[in-house]
Amino acid sequence: MIWRVILIVLLVSLAAPVLAQDRVSSWVGQRIMRIKDFYSEDPQQALESLAELGQSRALQDSDRVYVVAEQAALLLQIERSDEARELLLGALDGRGEDYAPTLKLMLAQIYLTDADVESAMPLLESWFSQTEEPSYIGLNLLAYGYLQTEQYERAVPVIEGILTFTELVSDQWFELMAYAYMQSGRTEDAMAVLDEMIAINPDEVRWWRQLSSLFLLMEDYSSGAASMAISSLYEALSLEHARRLASLYSIIGMPADGARLFREALDRNPEESDYEDRMMLGEMLVLAREVDAAIEVFKQASDMVEHGEPALKIGQLHMQWERYEQAREALRMATRRNGEQSTEQLWYLLAIVEINLDNFSAAYDALGRIDPDGSYGERAGNLEAFMQNQANRAEQ
Repeated sequence: MIWRVILIVLLVSLAAPVLAQDRVSSWVGQRIMRIKDFYSEDPQQALESLAELGQSRALQDSDRVYVVAEQAALLLQIERSDEARELLLGALDGRGEDYAPTLKLMLAQIYLTDADVESAMPLLESWFSQTEEPSYIGLNLLAYGYLQTEQYERAVPVIEGILTFTELVSDQWFELMAYAYMQSGRTEDAMAVLDEMIAINPDEVRWWRQLSSLFLLMEDYSSGAASMAISSLYEALSLEHARRLASLYSIIGMPADGARLFREALDRNPEESDYEDRMMLGEMLVLAREVDAAIEVFKQASDMVEHGEPALKIGQLHMQWERYEQAREALRMATRRNGEQSTEQLWYLLAIVEINLDNFSAAYDALGRIDPDGSYGERAGNLEAFMQNQANRAEQ
């Protein structure tokens, strides 16, 4: 979850620092600046002008790469990532291994936002091998890919590179550095990182807890117990710190521990917690497979707002366990709250529930809310065909 937020932020901020690494002819750079200034309020016209510039026979390869990167960056800024992906794929198609590392980095980032780590990694590794001075953003993406694919030994030197950007790096990278060291068997290096962070922030419970985990991993149970005892002195974590630590637990595959910690922090700070906190806790409980607990938390979130998003979550969870009566109640609440804003997905799910409860009339009503030419149109048609087939069998 937190990684998706980080990736979205990086997606918006990628263009300028990455493009700055490429050399471009002065006349091309000036032409692009004029296009961006003149069409600052008309991105479609800017895209068309950039595409026209990209077809110029006077362009060198480096100029053409720069123009394509500007086009892709603009498409990403106006949330047309599918078009940006196709543009970059076309520009890279048939090119050699050493061609346009900038475009590979941009394409990899798009894949990562779509959770397609497998497609992103070869591009990131190619970018890294061709870049003399890797950017902070690119290193973040490469480290993320290695952590996601549990290639901890490869992640270590990349995270070490990230930590050299002292003015940019966040504390989370120190936590992940210690974790990568631990997973790579470099326990002494992990301990050195944690010792340094504890010296800087001795009242931060997460450092003590991670140090405790390291001692226990080394089967040094007395030191582990001592670290846990020290951490108990700082249990009064702020909600912000608890949120960060809980997110870290989710990143490293420990959502149950993260949910427990975050729930305790919310209980201690009820006046500071809000709807987003409850939704975050609910999602963590879903990842931890604590479905009933997640449903209760989503109910709390539902009491805080007038729209039906939490009720939709509740309905989906009940559906997974084939508790169709409860699912129908939740989904109907979502439609009442959302009113005309109810999505086609919501009506489609409600139709499925009604069919499973043999309430075909209500299912037809729900499907009637779906545009036959929309994204759920074909699926809605299949459900209607299924119900008609069932009705014909009943008549026979």
